[in-house]
Amino acid sequence: MPELRMAHKMHTYTVIPRVLYIRRWGLKRWSLAFGKSGRVTYGASSFQDTPTRLSETENSSSPATPTPPPLSLLALPTLIRSYLISAISASPTLLTPSLRILSLLAHSKSPFLRVEDNRLLRYIVKNTIYAQFCAGETSAEVQGTVSRLKDVGFKGVVLNYAKEILVNKGAPIGHVKSDEAEDVETWKEGMLKTLEMATKGDYVALKFSGAGQSVMNQLAENLDPSTAISQATSSICEHAKSSGIKLLFDAEQDAVQRGIDQWTLDLQRKYNSGGAALIYGTYQAYLKSTPATLAQHLSIAQREGFTLGVKLVRGAYMATDPRYLFWATKAETDQAHDGIAEALIRKEWNDTLASADAHGGQEPGFPNVNLVLATHNDHSVRKAIAIRQDLFRRGKEQITLAYAQLMGMADNLGCELLIGDGVRGSAMDKARVYKYVAWGTVRECLTYLLRRAQENRAALGRSRDGRLALGKELRRRLLRMATLLRRPLKLALVQLATGPDKSANLSRARSRVLEAAEHGASLIVLPECFNSPYGCQYFPKYAETLLPSPPSNEKAPSFHALSDLAKEANAYLVGGSIPEYDTSTKKYFNTSLMFNPRGELIATHRKVHLFDIDIPGKITFKESEILSPGNKLTLAELPEYGRIAIAICYDIRFPELAMIAARKQCFLLLYPGAFNLTTGALHWSLQARARAMDNQLYVGLCSPARDMEASYNAWGHSMVVDPNAGVMTEAGENEEIVYADLSDDKIQETRKGIPLRDQRRFDVYPDVSEGKINFEE
Repeated sequence: MPELRMAHKMHTYTVIPRVLYIRRWGLKRWSLAFGKSGRVTYGASSFQDTPTRLSETENSSSPATPTPPPLSLLALPTLIRSYLISAISASPTLLTPSLRILSLLAHSKSPFLRVEDNRLLRYIVKNTIYAQFCAGETSAEVQGTVSRLKDVGFKGVVLNYAKEILVNKGAPIGHVKSDEAEDVETWKEGMLKTLEMATKGDYVALKFSGAGQSVMNQLAENLDPSTAISQATSSICEHAKSSGIKLLFDAEQDAVQRGIDQWTLDLQRKYNSGGAALIYGTYQAYLKSTPATLAQHLSIAQREGFTLGVKLVRGAYMATDPRYLFWATKAETDQAHDGIAEALIRKEWNDTLASADAHGGQEPGFPNVNLVLATHNDHSVRKAIAIRQDLFRRGKEQITLAYAQLMGMADNLGCELLIGDGVRGSAMDKARVYKYVAWGTVRECLTYLLRRAQENRAALGRSRDGRLALGKELRRRLLRMATLLRRPLKLALVQLATGPDKSANLSRARSRVLEAAEHGASLIVLPECFNSPYGCQYFPKYAETLLPSPPSNEKAPSFHALSDLAKEANAYLVGGSIPEYDTSTKKYFNTSLMFNPRGELIATHRKVHLFDIDIPGKITFKESEILSPGNKLTLAELPEYGRIAIAICYDIRFPELAMIAARKQCFLLLYPGAFNLTTGALHWSLQARARAMDNQLYVGLCSPARDMEASYNAWGHSMVVDPNAGVMTEAGENEEIVYADLSDDKIQETRKGIPLRDQRRFDVYPDVSEGKINFEE
C-alpha cells in the first residue's frame, strides 16, 4: 500500500513549495514555481516562436503545428541558473575570480574552505554550479534528475561518477604511494553503484583516475593493468553487459591517455562482438595525434573483427595539458572533428582519417562502428544529420549513432534535437539524444566542476549564441507566466465498445489507442469501466488489486496493459476507470489510472462521488452498495504541456472539484463517464459546458459506446468543450474516436473577453481552493 500512495503523493499532484506571486490590478495574480530542489529540473513551457528544426527527418506526415522554441523544454529555475552561469562565463571580470575561488575550494585543506566541513559553503556550491552540472549525491537525487531528463524526451543519460584526479599543466604523475587495493575497491564500488542507478539503454562513463594514484602511475608508464584494477574492471564490464548498459571510458590528461587507449582497446576486443559495442573509447579531436590513433584502432578492429565503440569529443583538458599537443587554431580542431565524424558516419576513409593499413593505393575495408557524438557545436551536429540524410536517400548503411551533451551546457542544441526528433512519421531512425550527467558528493565533484568552468572559459566565443537564446527564452517565459497550456496538444477520446470478456476489451482498447496515436494524439482517454461491463453486479468479478504498487500482472492485468500501451503509443494515457479491490481494507473502488509515455504511473483517482440516484419511473442505481468513495482530488503534471485534473463520471456534478482544479492552474478537466439514457439526455452536454464555462478551461467527457443489449445502456456522445463552452467535437452513439486540438490561445482569449478570474469577490465568499483539500488518500 505505501508504494502506490507514494505514487499518489509524488505524481498525482505536487504542491508547489516555493511560489512567487506577482499581483496587479486587485486580485489578478500569476504563480511562478521554483521547484522543490535546487538541482537541474526540466519541464516544458509555452511557445510561439518557430525556429528551424534540427532533426534526422526531412519530411513529416504530422499536421503542421507551431514548433516550440527549443529552450521551452527547460524548467524556469534551470533556465535562470543557466543564463546566470552563461553570463558569468562570458565576463572575464567575473569569470577569473570565480575560477580562482573554485580552484581554491577544490584543493584547499582548510576546514573553513572544505565543503564537507563548512555547511554554508556546501549549501551555496550545491545550489549553484553543482546543481547546474551534477545529478545529485544520493541514488534518490540522481534518479530524480534522470527521470526529469527522460520526461522531457532525452533517450537516456550518460551517467558518470565524478571522482577523479587532476594534476597541474605539464606536471608528472610521479610515484606517489597509495593503497591500490583500497583505492580500486572504492572506485569499483562507486562504478557498480552508478550502474545500479542507470537503466537498460543508458551509458555509464568511467574515469580510471578515480581508481587512485597507483592506477594513474600504471597508465602513465603504459603498463599492463595490475590484477586489482583488471579484476575490478572485469567486474564492472560484466555487470554492464548483463544490465544492457554501455560503458564509455572517458579521455583524461595526455600523461595517462596512451595507457587508457590501450586498456580500453583490450576491453573492446573482449566485449564488442556481435556488431554492437559495449565498450567505447574517447577520442579528443583537439589533439593532433587523434586521427592517427583512431585510424590505428579502426584498422585493428577491422583485422580482428570487433566493433569499435567511439565517443568523439573536441576535448576538455586544454587548461592542464601542454599546448603543443593541440591544433594551432580552433578552425583546425573543427576540421579534424568534423572530418573524423564524417569518416565514421559514412564508414569511409578520408583525408582526415586515413587508413593505417593502406598499401599500394588501396584502402582496406572499414570496421563496424558505434558512435557517440558528444559535442556542443551545432554546426557539427547539423553536418552529421545532413550526412545521415544523404546516406538514407542513397540507401546506404547507417551506423549506430547517439548525440550527447553535458547537463547544464548546450541546452539550446540538445533541446532543439529533441524538438526535431519529436516529428511523427519519420522515415528514418530518430535521433538518440542523451545528457551526460555526473554524480557524487559535492567534494568529489569539485575537480569535475573546475574543469567544466575552465571549459566555459575556453568557449566564450561560441557561448554567445547560447546565452542570447537563454535570454530570449527567459524574457518570453516571464512575459507569459500566466500560460496554462504550454504547447498545443491533440486530445483523443476513445468511445470504446466493451463486453463481458476482459481480454477482448483490453485488446480492443489497445487497437483504438494505437489508432489515436497514429493520428497524432499526445493525450488519449478511455471510458469509465473500459475493461468490463458497468454495473454493481460486475464490480467484484472484474476488480483488480492495485496495491501494493506496482501490482503483479496476475492480480492487475489492466494495469500492466495500460502501462505497456502508453509506452507503445508514446502518449499520455488515461485508463478510463477499472474496478479496484483493496485487500487491506476489503473495499471496492472505481479507479482511474494515468500513465506517461514511458509507461510510468503518474496519477491515480478513485471516484469521489458515488452514483446513487433514484428517478421514479426512470432509473434507480446505487454504486454505494458495492463501491467505496475515494478521498482526494487528482491533478496530474504533464511536463511538456501543463496540469490537468482527472475525475470520474458523477464527480462532474460537483463543481467544487472543477473550481479547485481551475484555481490550481489546470488547463483541462477529464471525466471518463458512463451516463445513462436518462441522465445523459438531461445533463451530459449541459454539465460539460457548465464546467467549461464556469472555469474557462477545456473539458473532456469520454463515454463507453452505447450497447442496447447490455444491462446498463451508456449514453455515448463523448465530447470536448472549449473554454468558452463551445462543443469542439462530439461522438455519436457507437464506437469511435473523437479528436480536439487544444491551445492556450483559446483559454487566454476567453479569459480576456470575460475576465471572471479577476472579478471574483473572495471578500464576499470563500475561495474553495484555499481551504482544506486532500491531494492524497
